[in-house]
Amino acid sequence: MPKYHICLDVGGTKVLGAIFNENDEIIFRLKKRSNAKGSASADVEAVIISVVEEMIRDSGIAREDVKAIASCAPGVIDQEHGIVLFTPNLPWRDYDIASAMKERFGVPFYIGN
Repeated sequence: MPKYHICLDVGGTKVLGAIFNENDEIIFRLKKRSNAKGSASADVEAVIISVVEEMIRDSGIAREDVKAIASCAPGVIDQEHGIVLFTPNLPWRDYDIASAMKERFGVPFYIGN
């Protein structure tokens, strides 16, 4: 059974997403505007979740075939714990994005700069 990795690039104006197969080939891409002007961390989180959900749905892969999700974001990040300590262009301060994503998708979530 194939396994897929989802990779995200989160920025102040957009969230780019890609699904990679076991051969490290991109099989699906998606770009959405982020809501960085919103005042809550959840605003950007909602866009990230919608990107992942939409990619899974529109690519035709099964949700249980997603092995892990990884993201990059600007700023200072505690990679070991998946916490965004500070980012200059998003409303994230000491934000535990990893726990939110693990809870939502049930797979490991990694974040770095």
